[in-house]
Order: sequence, then C-alpha cells, then structure tokens
Amino acid sequence: MLRIVFLLVLVICFCEKSSAQKKYSVEVESYGMVSTNELVPLWLHANEWGKYQQYGQTSGGMILKGSYELLNKKKYTAEFGLAGVGQTGELNQAFLHEAYVKGNLWFVDYSLGKDAESWVAYNDKLTTGSFLMSSNARPIPKIRLGIKEYKMVSFTKGLLEVKGGISQGVLNDNRGEMKYSVSDVLVHEKFAFVRFKLWQIKPYAGLIHSAFFGGIRSDGYVNCIDFWPTFWATGSKKLGGAELTNAAGAHMGLWDFGVNADFSFGEIQIYYQKPFADASGMKFLKYYNPDFILGLIFQPQKDNWIEKISIEFVKTDFQSGYGTPDPFFDKDFGDYSKGQRLFMYYINDDLDEFMSVVYGEEKEGWNSDEVWQYLIDNTNFGYDFGGRDDYMNNTFYYKGWTYHDRVMGSPLFHTNRMSNLYSLNSELSEVVYITNNRVIAMNVGISGRMSNRLRFRIKGTVSENFGSYSHEFKSRDNWERVEDYFFETAKDQWYLLGEVSWKCNTQIKINSSIGLDFGQLYDSFGCRFGITYSPFKDSF
Repeated sequence: MLRIVFLLVLVICFCEKSSAQKKYSVEVESYGMVSTNELVPLWLHANEWGKYQQYGQTSGGMILKGSYELLNKKKYTAEFGLAGVGQTGELNQAFLHEAYVKGNLWFVDYSLGKDAESWVAYNDKLTTGSFLMSSNARPIPKIRLGIKEYKMVSFTKGLLEVKGGISQGVLNDNRGEMKYSVSDVLVHEKFAFVRFKLWQIKPYAGLIHSAFFGGIRSDGYVNCIDFWPTFWATGSKKLGGAELTNAAGAHMGLWDFGVNADFSFGEIQIYYQKPFADASGMKFLKYYNPDFILGLIFQPQKDNWIEKISIEFVKTDFQSGYGTPDPFFDKDFGDYSKGQRLFMYYINDDLDEFMSVVYGEEKEGWNSDEVWQYLIDNTNFGYDFGGRDDYMNNTFYYKGWTYHDRVMGSPLFHTNRMSNLYSLNSELSEVVYITNNRVIAMNVGISGRMSNRLRFRIKGTVSENFGSYSHEFKSRDNWERVEDYFFETAKDQWYLLGEVSWKCNTQIKINSSIGLDFGQLYDSFGCRFGITYSPFKDSF
C-alpha cells in the first residue's frame, strides 16, 4: 500500500508543478461498508471495476486516483493514469488498480496497461452490465487499438459509420490449484460494428469476441499457442486433439443489434444481443438459440430530474440445450477406446461395422445422417448434440472468464465461492468455476438529479436462477445427475439499490448507497458511505 501511495503522491506533486495549460485530475475516496450477510448486496459492489469487496459483513477502504494529460495536439493525444486501492475487512489488501497510458493517434484510439474503461459497454451503472468486457472485474493489463466511438466513412456521404477494436491481455491473478487451473492465460478480444444513418434513426450491427489461449497448467506444462486459429476461432493442426476439430482456445462471443434514435423528446437506444460459446450458438439463424439480452436506454431531452432510464431483459438459460456437446464411443471400436470422443469422420468408412459392433444393429446400408440421428435418439435422450455451452466457463481453463474472483461479464452469474455461501451442500468444483450462469432476469435502472448538487441512482433486478449444466451433471459430457442438486428447481432472487451523492463544493462529494438482496438464494441488507475529495478545483 505504501508503494501505491508513494506513486500517487508523485503524480500529485507533478501536477502541482506542471503548466497551467496541462489538465490533470486527482481523486481520493474513503469509504466504509456494512452488510448483514457475508455476501454483500450485489449492486453495492458489482460493475465497479472490482474496487469494493463482495464478501464480509464489514469492510472499508481508500481509493487514490490520478491522471495527467501528457499531450494534446490536433492529431495525437496522450494521458497517463494511476490508481491504487487499499482495503480492510474480509480481505486486508492493497493493489494497483490502474496504470495506463492512453489517447489517440489521428483516428486510432489506444490504451496500454490497466485501464478501467470498457469500449463496448453501454451503461453498466443502470443495466445488469455488458455480457463481455464489462466493468465488473478489475481491469486486466492489456494493449488496445481501435476506434472506440463511431467514425463516419467519408465516401458514403455520412450514411455509414464504423467502430471496432482489438486487444491482447493477460490474466495474471491467482487462477487456483485445481487439475485444470491455468495461470498467465492470454486473452484476445476484438469487436466490430457498423451503423447506418437514416434521418433520425441509426440502426447498427456488431460482433464482440473474447478468446483464451496459452498459459501454464498447474502441473507446469506450458500450453502451445497457435494465434491465428484462435483469432479466427478455427481448428488448429498445430494443437491437434479436440482443438483440431473444434476452435483453438476457449471462446465467448456476442452478436449485438440495435438502433439509436434522436427525437425531440429525447434519445433512445434499443439493443438486442445474442450470446454464444461455439459455432452452433454463433449461427443463430441456422441453429435454435433463444438466449438473448434485450434492452432500452432512454435519455429525456427536457431538463428534468430524470436523466436516464434503462429497462433490460436477460435470458441465458438455454445455452444450446440439454444435449451433451459430443457423442462418445460406448465400446471399443478399431483404434478407438470406450469413452473416447466420437467424431463422424472417425467412422464414416465403417458405418455398418460400427453400428453392428457398438450397438448390435445388423441393418446394412447405414448413412451418416441415420447414424447421427440414432446416436441422438439412443444416447442423448433425443436432444441434439452441441448443447450445454456453459457460458463463461471452459473445461481447459478452470476459472473461466473471471479475474480476481469476479466474472468478466454479467455479475448475475455466480462463482463457486459465492454459491458456497448460500448453498450449504455445494462442493468446490474441480472442473469449472462459475456455478450459476443459466439466468432469466429483468432489470430497471433510473438515474437523475434532484438539484445541481444532489444526484441519485435507483436499480432493481429480479432473476430466476437455474445453475449450470456443468454442476447439474457429474460431467458436462454425461447424463449422471448430481444428487440433491441445489438448482434442481429454479431459484428466484431480487437485487435492489438506492444511491444518492451530494456535491458539497467543487472539491468534496458525499456518497451513500443502500442495497438489499432477498429471495431463495440468500438475504442481505447493506450500505456503503463514502467521501470523495478532489484537491484541485481545475481538475477535469
């Protein structure tokens, strides 16, 4: 903690001695938080870049943040930022929260380091949070290049706008010591959007992709890297095995369709998103995928006490259905052993023999479609293969899309540690870490101001929780159910938040938040009180 404070003091001193034309910002926040449950109410800590503790009945801390404008030219800018967090309570720790240089070169934006800014989230303060690249976890160290805001394509006479970006980072937190734990996981992320300008209406479409690759396994083995197959989510001859037939690495993605509209009464954004974890989920027009995120954000044009309203519906319970991902050999066959994953090209030359040896079917003239349907009906209870996508989890990366024990997406998904606190019969999974990712939810958020100094935020979420396929069954690949599974029946849960902030003067702001979670998972009431101090009146 002392090292972090020392670095920030240097930033402050540097700002004081800098030219008056240079812009700088310094903030010091001190807070305390109490909760009636070891699980702190969700919206008191979620979507806050991991600054506040999510466990423990009492906690407190200090957040020190400074930024300085290094360059501000017409075609290039640069800003340096640094932030440190010190916490007491369930975890007594101090850590470097942000350390970055960012800006733009001509029309390209860039960011190097740990930067608490999402280039794809719409409004994590009012919504449940972006499905990918959200503000829920701490910022990871990465390099980003791209166009983070829509830019007009000149030769289209203003009819077409684009934005997009690419980043490369690393998960350098403690990834656990399970069989499938992998440390120093490499993270590749990218997004691309196109938007059309049709008078006051601007429809858009985009794709967001996140992939894991590389890293060091718990036994010391260094995972091989094949970047371009990971980039394109294709099979890899270099990696072989399942990654020859499936995509190299671990993948999550999101289709994002929507419209921005400007009217005399206000601005409206409507978005419809389709999450996916594999090729079948990605091709939602070809394959049945009822999972979605549907939202509306409204900003009134008139100067009144309500500034923004958000309504959002989330549905992630299907995940390509109950069917297992792939069939397996039920008996030894040729060079293949019982329990080995079965791909049709293994047996296409011996379909009659395969059906006779493995299933005792003496019929001749089997074709691949008939064999596939037979496997579906007789080994997968009639469900299509390719199911149980298990969002934000991956068998080969134990902690999945989490960073410092927080989901790098929707906080409505629960980790193993969180579910262990409300499900007494839950055991630590040795395969995947996120235990509740099948969720149906509705969220409403409102922000505004009662005066120039008094602001407020209200947020309420009701959810139905179904757990995860990987924990409902002994394995994602079989039909043996876990005895007394906690989510055998869906569990309802509410998450509520009320927050006000009072700007005392140009330097001091007082913040107060109340959170209440209740339902069939757990009950928790808590509050957070804090003071934010900005020592320089001309800070930005």
